[in-house]
Amino acid sequence: MSVTAEITKFTAYGPDRFAEHVPFARRGYLFTVPGSVPEDTPAHTNLPDWEMAVYRTRGEWEVRDVNGDRRVWGTGPSRRVAVGLALLEIARQRKIQAAEIGRRRVNVLGLEEVPPYEIEVTSEVTLVVTRERVGHYVRLAASEDGRPARYVTRDPHTRALYEVEAGNHVNLQTLRAGLLHIRCTCNPVVDGRYETESDALAAVRELLNTWTVCGGSLDAPSPDDQQPDDEDQADAEPAPAAPEPAEAASEHEPARDRSRDRVYDVFENASYQAQRARDMVQTAGLAVIAQLVRDDLPTAVGITIRPSDLALIAVTSKDSTLWTEGGPELQYTTRLNANAFLADTLAFGRDMDVLTDTGWLELGSDLFSVKFPPAL
Repeated sequence: MSVTAEITKFTAYGPDRFAEHVPFARRGYLFTVPGSVPEDTPAHTNLPDWEMAVYRTRGEWEVRDVNGDRRVWGTGPSRRVAVGLALLEIARQRKIQAAEIGRRRVNVLGLEEVPPYEIEVTSEVTLVVTRERVGHYVRLAASEDGRPARYVTRDPHTRALYEVEAGNHVNLQTLRAGLLHIRCTCNPVVDGRYETESDALAAVRELLNTWTVCGGSLDAPSPDDQQPDDEDQADAEPAPAAPEPAEAASEHEPARDRSRDRVYDVFENASYQAQRARDMVQTAGLAVIAQLVRDDLPTAVGITIRPSDLALIAVTSKDSTLWTEGGPELQYTTRLNANAFLADTLAFGRDMDVLTDTGWLELGSDLFSVKFPPAL
């Protein structure tokens, strides 16, 4: 949404706001010009937000910036007119500055006019993991009487709040999802801009747990690209071998349309991200299952399931079977199905190949077992 004088919010100030020697009236109004003004300039040229003052002086209204050169940006017979003219002048100057930044990138630095790779964090959640449960971190509560601080946590299923006292038994894990923008026109709020594909991919893998390429991107990098020195890999193709005379293409034959290759690349990247997301769900879910089972049976090292109905069949230790289906009810293990940990973790379990690919051992017809990860 564009910033105009009509929607600008003003805060009155008094004689104690500015020192007497600065060129502001003793009373007036403060307002903010966002660094993203005007909206049609590239995001990488945005500036910090500016605090502005508008006040009456010498029979008219005047607008100055507070923290910069304190220059006059607009004057007028009313506050609205003065602020409107100031916003127009600020937008004009920033457009000139953005154009100059683009010119220097191309002509002086030899770069593209706009950084081609941008990373956007679209969602983020911090998990509070204990032996008893896993929840979403909300805030840190102050400690009392010298006791450790407490994490205010939200149960992901009931949405109820509860508190967990900080300590060695608590593990905080932050998961981030996001987008990689490649030469698109989204103008997103980004967490990083990069000039080369290799730098962008390295940053994506460090910053995000799961990601995909923006749908408006012109190119999609290979998810398996691990060559940091190949700066032009996104656009480069292997040089074709010289054709045999009989197979030589006609000089009138149209050039190969690379758009189909790009579609294939996007599909391959999406498949890779789906695989990563599936693996993350299984890994995190299995850790929760392990905690709940160990709360009932501390010596447990693994479980056996029946994929056809996603049922828990047995719990085993290093040298014996601790529990089997139909056995006595266990206090914590019954929460596996109640909280859908088992079903969510093993949602792909009906695909036998998926289970074997992720470390499950086939024991027989419709029976698979897995070892627990180390305790947190």
